[in-house]
Amino acid sequence: MMNKTPCTRLAILCLLSLLTYTGCSSSHKADEPKEIHETKVSAGISVDTPEAQLFEEGKRLYQAQLYSLSRENFEALRTGYPVGPYAESADLKIADSYYESAEYGTAAQSYEDFVKNRPASAAVPYALFRAGRSHHLARRGVGRDTAPLESAVRIYSRLLDEHPGSIYSLAAAKYRVKALKKLAAHEQEIIDFYKKTARDSASEARSSQYSQTWSKKLKE
Repeated sequence: MMNKTPCTRLAILCLLSLLTYTGCSSSHKADEPKEIHETKVSAGISVDTPEAQLFEEGKRLYQAQLYSLSRENFEALRTGYPVGPYAESADLKIADSYYESAEYGTAAQSYEDFVKNRPASAAVPYALFRAGRSHHLARRGVGRDTAPLESAVRIYSRLLDEHPGSIYSLAAAKYRVKALKKLAAHEQEIIDFYKKTARDSASEARSSQYSQTWSKKLKE
């Protein structure tokens, strides 16, 4: 057997070390998380998921109060099957999911879009009522922008005018009065402010407008 010189032994050791390091390095790379490119919309949802499955899973998640997850299913359903038998219900449940998540601005727009895009739907009275409630609930506190309240009154009035026999009419009438009272109270606060700051002409003009407008509206 040939004796190995110190140089030969050193070369063998270096080679073994290199092979060991390369093997370990490759193993380490294989264990690292990698970016995955898939066609899934979210876990359990793909472009090929049947529409009935998307709808049932969306309903299940909605009932479990997992509103954002349920919305993913309904949005996938609406996108993948825009003319399918579940598309209308998906539109409505998307709006409902925003409403239940207290995202009232987005909910209001979603309900109004539903009414605009599906005017013949039997769910229009419901969508109008929820749109009104969404605007109503979007306005928080005293002294804030009254636009949401004005939108709520507009939509409650539309519901009462166009669907007077709806099961939502009684509630819409009640909430309409509440919204009008808040708007009137806001106007009265402005009048009181003008009085406190000795702006008599502005106070008188605003008081006259209040009598002509709000006194009549509150009696409707």
